[in-house]
Amino acid sequence: MVPRWFPLSINQELVVGGYTIVLTTDVPCHLWLFWTDKVPWVHRTSTIERGLAVPWHSYWCFVVWHLIAQDEPGDTTTHTFQWPGWVNCQTKYFRFHGDIAGKTSPSDSPIFRKHYAMPDTEEHYFNSDADDGYMIVANKADWATVRAVTHADATRSAYTFMRATCRADLWGTDRAYLFFPTHTIPPGSTVVGAKLKFWPYVKGEGDAGYQTLYVTRAIGSKPMDTWDWPAQTLEVDIGGEIAYANIDLNEYNTITLNPTGLTFVIPGDWTKLCIRNRSDVKNLEPSGVNYTSWRSHEAGAAQEPWLYVTFY
Repeated sequence: MVPRWFPLSINQELVVGGYTIVLTTDVPCHLWLFWTDKVPWVHRTSTIERGLAVPWHSYWCFVVWHLIAQDEPGDTTTHTFQWPGWVNCQTKYFRFHGDIAGKTSPSDSPIFRKHYAMPDTEEHYFNSDADDGYMIVANKADWATVRAVTHADATRSAYTFMRATCRADLWGTDRAYLFFPTHTIPPGSTVVGAKLKFWPYVKGEGDAGYQTLYVTRAIGSKPMDTWDWPAQTLEVDIGGEIAYANIDLNEYNTITLNPTGLTFVIPGDWTKLCIRNRSDVKNLEPSGVNYTSWRSHEAGAAQEPWLYVTFY
């Protein structure tokens, strides 16, 4: 006979758009979280005693359900479930069922009810700092040499523009750096949304349909230091993107940061971003000249980069 299990504790963590649920059990098992947004039906039953119908027990119809597998492989006593996809003021119902040593256990949990209420959020916006600009690596022998440099050739910050390039004619790459003073966001806040707005005024795509601007975390010091170049080369987590084909000139464009990009925003400190071309991030040798230039802090509030952050 397959053994049974029972829950010892259940905890939750509110995350962006949902919950992380953690259940512990008395014995190792592999569980699934069954959930539905349909209210379970309760069916009452009765029995006859001495000719009278008396209440007996109830059973529940748990319908139109979905499955979430636990994060941990195999049989465990701690079971973690990532449960995204909630909207504000939504109610869902869930229970747990699973296997022990690969065989379905007869154990079943109670049906739980959970209501999602998004915390009140604030939105702050920040203009880029005067240290923003770009680093340059240029006039190398080939792409392999570009990738192997130990420091950038130069930095440019006192200009009204910055740029990200990747070119095969003069074999080089430019990376743009943006610094936002997110000190007014209280430390410990949860960032649930962020949008980067920038004003491009020129672009060129030698590798047509191929290039994309990626937002990565800026590694190193503020202001820019040419010796931070190799460490930035290794930083390839992408926090947001926009294809060259979708860049509109002489107006604000928006890059919405993804969940990875939200971790780049540092409440109570500087948020440092590096904008790079796809060829640079992915280490894909370009065959043409690819560039985008946009306005920097020195261009003034009407055109400089802005970061809009939503948090609670």
